[in-house]
Amino acid sequence: MRAFTRAMVQAPGVASQIAVSPFRRAVRKSEAINDLLTRYHMALMCQVQQTSLCNSVHDATSRLSRLLLVLSEQGEDDTISFSQERLADMLGLRRSSVTLAAQTLQSRHFISYRRGRIEIVNRKGLKAAACECYEVVSRTLDQFLEDKHVATRSCVSE
Repeated sequence: MRAFTRAMVQAPGVASQIAVSPFRRAVRKSEAINDLLTRYHMALMCQVQQTSLCNSVHDATSRLSRLLLVLSEQGEDDTISFSQERLADMLGLRRSSVTLAAQTLQSRHFISYRRGRIEIVNRKGLKAAACECYEVVSRTLDQFLEDKHVATRSCVSE
Protein backbone atom coordinates (compact mmCIF):
# COMPACT_ATOMS: atom_id res chain seq x y z
CA MET A 1 0.00 0.00 0.00
CA ARG A 2 1.29 3.42 -0.89
CA ALA A 3 0.77 6.43 1.39
CA PHE A 4 -1.01 9.47 -0.02
CA THR A 5 0.98 11.85 2.20
CA ARG A 6 4.58 12.47 3.13
CA ALA A 7 5.91 12.74 6.64
CA MET A 8 8.54 15.33 7.36
CA VAL A 9 10.84 15.42 10.37
CA GLN A 10 10.73 18.94 11.75
CA ALA A 11 13.03 18.67 14.75
CA PRO A 12 16.03 16.59 15.74
CA GLY A 13 15.43 13.47 17.79
CA VAL A 14 15.41 9.69 17.76
CA ALA A 15 13.11 7.69 15.49
CA SER A 16 12.55 4.09 14.54
CA GLN A 17 10.89 2.41 11.62
CA ILE A 18 9.30 -0.94 11.01
CA ALA A 19 8.20 -2.59 7.80
CA VAL A 20 4.46 -2.61 7.16
CA SER A 21 3.94 -6.40 7.36
CA PRO A 22 5.47 -6.95 10.82
CA PHE A 23 3.72 -3.84 12.09
CA ARG A 24 0.32 -5.08 10.90
CA ARG A 25 0.98 -8.49 12.47
CA ALA A 26 1.85 -6.85 15.80
CA VAL A 27 -1.33 -4.76 15.70
CA ARG A 28 -3.47 -7.83 14.92
CA LYS A 29 -1.86 -9.88 17.69
CA SER A 30 -1.88 -7.24 20.42
CA GLU A 31 -5.07 -5.69 21.72
CA ALA A 32 -2.93 -3.21 23.69
CA ILE A 33 -1.12 -1.98 20.56
CA ASN A 34 -4.39 -1.80 18.63
CA ASP A 35 -6.01 0.17 21.46
CA LEU A 36 -3.07 2.58 21.73
CA LEU A 37 -3.09 3.21 17.98
CA THR A 38 -6.84 3.82 17.99
CA ARG A 39 -6.55 6.30 20.85
CA TYR A 40 -3.56 8.02 19.23
CA HIS A 41 -5.45 8.29 15.93
CA MET A 42 -8.45 9.84 17.69
CA ALA A 43 -6.20 12.32 19.52
CA LEU A 44 -4.36 13.23 16.32
CA MET A 45 -7.62 13.81 14.45
CA CYS A 46 -8.81 16.09 17.23
CA GLN A 47 -5.54 18.01 17.02
CA VAL A 48 -5.93 18.39 13.25
CA GLN A 49 -9.51 19.63 13.62
CA GLN A 50 -8.64 22.10 16.37
CA THR A 51 -5.62 23.40 14.46
CA SER A 52 -7.73 23.90 11.33
CA LEU A 53 -10.26 25.87 13.34
CA CYS A 54 -7.49 27.85 15.02
CA ASN A 55 -5.87 28.77 11.71
CA SER A 56 -9.17 30.15 10.44
CA VAL A 57 -10.19 32.26 13.45
CA HIS A 58 -7.19 33.32 15.55
CA ASP A 59 -4.59 36.01 14.96
CA ALA A 60 -0.95 35.36 14.10
CA THR A 61 0.40 36.14 17.58
CA SER A 62 -1.97 33.67 19.27
CA ARG A 63 -1.22 31.00 16.70
CA LEU A 64 2.54 31.49 16.92
CA SER A 65 2.33 31.30 20.72
CA ARG A 66 0.41 28.02 20.46
CA LEU A 67 2.88 26.55 17.99
CA LEU A 68 5.94 27.55 20.04
CA LEU A 69 4.47 25.91 23.14
CA VAL A 70 3.73 22.71 21.22
CA LEU A 71 7.19 22.62 19.64
CA SER A 72 8.90 23.20 22.98
CA GLU A 73 6.97 20.32 24.53
CA GLN A 74 7.78 17.99 21.67
CA GLY A 75 11.45 18.86 21.94
CA GLU A 76 11.39 18.96 25.75
CA ASP A 77 13.38 22.18 25.63
CA ASP A 78 12.63 25.90 25.77
CA THR A 79 14.84 26.53 22.74
CA ILE A 80 13.38 26.05 19.27
CA SER A 81 15.42 26.22 16.08
CA PHE A 82 13.15 27.23 13.21
CA SER A 83 13.38 30.01 10.66
CA GLN A 84 10.54 32.47 10.29
CA GLU A 85 9.93 31.00 6.85
CA ARG A 86 9.50 27.53 8.35
CA LEU A 87 7.18 28.82 11.08
CA ALA A 88 5.16 30.68 8.44
CA ASP A 89 4.76 27.45 6.46
CA MET A 90 3.64 25.57 9.56
CA LEU A 91 1.10 28.27 10.45
CA GLY A 92 -0.14 28.98 6.94
CA LEU A 93 0.97 32.61 7.23
CA ARG A 94 3.20 35.00 5.34
CA ARG A 95 6.72 35.38 6.70
CA SER A 96 6.04 39.05 7.44
CA SER A 97 3.11 38.06 9.70
CA VAL A 98 5.37 35.71 11.66
CA THR A 99 7.99 38.46 11.95
CA LEU A 100 5.43 40.86 13.46
CA ALA A 101 4.04 38.19 15.79
CA ALA A 102 7.54 37.22 16.97
CA GLN A 103 8.38 40.89 17.56
CA THR A 104 5.21 41.27 19.63
CA LEU A 105 6.06 38.23 21.76
CA GLN A 106 9.64 39.42 22.17
CA SER A 107 8.55 42.93 23.19
CA ARG A 108 6.35 41.34 25.87
CA HIS A 109 9.41 39.38 27.08
CA PHE A 110 7.78 36.01 26.40
CA ILE A 111 10.44 34.89 23.92
CA SER A 112 13.93 35.79 22.83
CA TYR A 113 14.34 35.52 19.08
CA ARG A 114 17.48 35.72 17.00
CA ARG A 115 18.26 34.24 13.57
CA GLY A 116 16.20 31.08 13.60
CA ARG A 117 16.63 30.44 17.32
CA ILE A 118 13.71 31.06 19.65
CA GLU A 119 13.96 30.72 23.39
CA ILE A 120 10.87 30.75 25.57
CA VAL A 121 11.76 33.00 28.49
CA ASN A 122 8.29 33.35 30.04
CA ARG A 123 6.20 30.20 29.52
CA LYS A 124 3.32 31.50 31.64
CA GLY A 125 3.13 34.69 29.56
CA LEU A 126 3.37 32.73 26.32
CA LYS A 127 0.50 30.48 27.45
CA ALA A 128 -1.56 33.59 28.20
CA ALA A 129 -0.80 34.92 24.70
CA ALA A 130 -1.83 31.64 23.06
CA CYS A 131 -5.43 31.06 22.09
CA GLU A 132 -7.55 28.50 23.91
CA CYS A 133 -6.67 25.95 21.22
CA TYR A 134 -3.40 25.16 22.99
CA GLU A 135 -5.19 24.04 26.15
CA VAL A 136 -7.92 22.22 24.22
CA VAL A 137 -5.38 20.16 22.26
CA SER A 138 -3.19 19.48 25.33
CA ARG A 139 -6.17 18.35 27.39
CA THR A 140 -7.55 16.21 24.56
CA LEU A 141 -4.21 14.50 23.94
CA ASP A 142 -3.88 13.73 27.65
CA GLN A 143 -7.43 12.36 27.82
CA PHE A 144 -7.14 10.11 24.79
CA LEU A 145 -3.68 8.80 25.52
CA GLU A 146 -4.23 8.21 29.25
CA ASP A 147 -7.84 7.00 29.28
CA LYS A 148 -8.11 3.46 27.94
CA HIS A 149 -11.90 3.61 27.98
CA VAL A 150 -12.42 6.72 25.86
CA ALA A 151 -15.74 6.92 24.13
CA THR A 152 -16.60 9.65 21.68
CA ARG A 153 -15.46 13.05 22.87
CA SER A 154 -15.82 16.48 21.41
CA CYS A 155 -12.59 17.48 19.73
CA VAL A 156 -13.11 21.12 18.83
CA SER A 157 -13.75 23.95 21.25
CA GLU A 158 -16.64 26.20 20.45
